[in-house]
Amino acid sequence: MIQRVFTRAVLSQREVDDKENLTQALVSQNRLLRGQVEELRQRLSNITHSKLDLEGQLGRVKTDLDGLKSNTSRLEGEKKGLEKVLEVKAEVESENKLAGSVLKKAIGLKKKKKKKAGSSKLQRI
Repeated sequence: MIQRVFTRAVLSQREVDDKENLTQALVSQNRLLRGQVEELRQRLSNITHSKLDLEGQLGRVKTDLDGLKSNTSRLEGEKKGLEKVLEVKAEVESENKLAGSVLKKAIGLKKKKKKKAGSSKLQRI
């Protein structure tokens, strides 16, 4: 009977040792997991901050893009206006050349008439 009690005590000590070893292993795993969780939280925080920064930059880029679109539309309107002005200027210059040509011909004809009139007077004399 004493031997049975001793054996039972030894088995109990083994069970206690096994449970202590298991407990130590679980505590170690728990520490490791807590460290990993904290590292993941830190990474998530960093990613969140980066995301917010990128969203802010994207907002600024969109604003700049809208401004560029507006400026482009305005410049295209100005370009069309200037093209119209150039067309009118070309027409006016063409009309001026034509008017100048007609004027030169008229002046030339007037001079010819004066010469003829002058030569007619000379012939009469």
